[in-house]
Amino acid sequence: MAVLELAGLTLGGPHTAIIVPLTGADPEAVQAQARAASQPAVDLVEWRVDAFAPGADDALLADTARRIRTTTGKPLLATVRTGSEGGHFTGSPEDYARLVTTLAGLEDVDAVDVEYRHPAAPETIASAHRASTAVIGSFHDFAGTPSLDAMVAHLESMEQAGAQLCKLAVMPHSPEDTARLLLATATRSRDAHTPLLTIAMGRLGPASRLCGRDFGSCASFAALDDHGSAPGQLPLRDLARALSIVRHAER
Repeated sequence: MAVLELAGLTLGGPHTAIIVPLTGADPEAVQAQARAASQPAVDLVEWRVDAFAPGADDALLADTARRIRTTTGKPLLATVRTGSEGGHFTGSPEDYARLVTTLAGLEDVDAVDVEYRHPAAPETIASAHRASTAVIGSFHDFAGTPSLDAMVAHLESMEQAGAQLCKLAVMPHSPEDTARLLLATATRSRDAHTPLLTIAMGRLGPASRLCGRDFGSCASFAALDDHGSAPGQLPLRDLARALSIVRHAER
């Protein structure tokens, strides 16, 4: 499996990394979540900036990122998720590029998420590279699960677009859908030069969250509360315990 090094964390290493999203709408809520995310089970923190205070200026963004990093001691991924891929951001392509570029330039941000099909993706990825900030390319389908060939093509296209980790999240409607997501991961991981992070969301997706590494997926998301940032995220305590059991069984 290919790897990506982020501030001492190896994504694609021997164990499934646990990522927790911070979805607070204001600095105080984010800080409370950051304190909860400081525990050893968490490997990487994702700040969902699209859920944060609308119109936050650069100084507030920088201060909040600094406080998250100081509180958690974890690598920080900044994400601006658009409405078309399950998020809250509704600005123009220019607004999206400006915000993600600003986040990529912050000292305390180690990686930014870029929706690779977004009109501003090429510009945004190039800006992140100039800032020496890692790019996680992403594709989300909340309606269904594409064909095997389509999912493999999405993962390949993200890498070709300049992503250093390729993320794919889909919504299964049958066990076969989840199995196809895992098969797409295994198929692409044979040729990929970046780590992959693939997720089947919803109630049919836990197999992808618990056993994804066996198919080539490097990480899994856990919820700090009952809501999380996507359907089907397991509570942090449950995911950490389950992955520990899986690791023990692999010895």
